[in-house]
Amino acid sequence: MTENSFLAPFCSLEDAYTSRPLRKLVLRMDPGQVYFLKFVLEGYDNLFMLSTLDKEQGVMILQSADGTQDELARILISLKDRIGLKCAEVLQGFQYP
Repeated sequence: MTENSFLAPFCSLEDAYTSRPLRKLVLRMDPGQVYFLKFVLEGYDNLFMLSTLDKEQGVMILQSADGTQDELARILISLKDRIGLKCAEVLQGFQYP
């Protein structure tokens, strides 16, 4: 077995992951619950990335892999009262630095 044939499955997996776009949501939530939501999302094997846009106002950007939106919706609906979720809006063409 050559080194290239051994790595081939990993290379194809990497290509599959890097070619898919991330879906982005802006969340407005209770600033005191940001860490709670972050820990909950980490429990889903890092399928989602939560970043802060405005700490004082509780404005977050939540990125998810294509195909995980149903799971994310279930999580947010079940936690909306606990985290004080006020709104979530999908960003079209948003580029996060």
